[in-house]
Amino acid sequence: MEGFDKAVKGLPGVYKYFRYSDDILIFSFEPTTSIELQLPTLLPVGMTFNPDKSTEFSLICDDEKIQKTVSIEYLGYCYQASNFSGGKEPRKVSVGISDRKIKKLKTRIFRCFKSYQKDANFALLKDRLRFLSGNYTVYRRGAGVVKSSKFAKSGIFYNYKLCGVYSRGEFKSHSGNELKRLDGFYQALIRPGVALTRQLNPAQRQQLKILSFFKGFELKLMTRFKANRVTEIKGAWRNV
Repeated sequence: MEGFDKAVKGLPGVYKYFRYSDDILIFSFEPTTSIELQLPTLLPVGMTFNPDKSTEFSLICDDEKIQKTVSIEYLGYCYQASNFSGGKEPRKVSVGISDRKIKKLKTRIFRCFKSYQKDANFALLKDRLRFLSGNYTVYRRGAGVVKSSKFAKSGIFYNYKLCGVYSRGEFKSHSGNELKRLDGFYQALIRPGVALTRQLNPAQRQQLKILSFFKGFELKLMTRFKANRVTEIKGAWRNV
């Protein structure tokens, strides 16, 4: 794809171009019609774009009175900024976790409880929820390993550590509102009377109640599991 990358960067109007595998983000000063027509012709033979996964955003509103917030999702993040382009100050950009990723986390939480309904293994259920709501260290493998470290941190904070508000060269910490709402979803599932979690006794509910996605992010809480345990944990949501 290097030839494609170079060709896209050279298109008239393109001033920022990002690609991670097959996820592409292009910023242009010019109307996008011409760019959209040229992109398919630049792809290597046999490759095509999926029109259902392509979206256009406009950030060129010249009337401050009718400005609105535009949201762009890319690589697990949601970027929000005003579409007003006539200001003297740089735009303020808020970066959070994308709705798609939050939905994926909800699905995995649900799968954890569905698995518990089948195996009644509370210790495994708790480890799965700790894994989802916390952070952990993973071993890097392969020739592309960064020489400075064989290990990398991952999890609810380290996967989304760029979240926050960027304004005039300054960074403000992320409010974590989407994680607070995720906590509300999770806490609702473990309340007494919910069919999905009916097997839980009061002591077990109390143990699960203290888990929090927002706290896992805010406090960078770390968990530690052996490799075989991680395999068991991920078994509940494999391919989700």
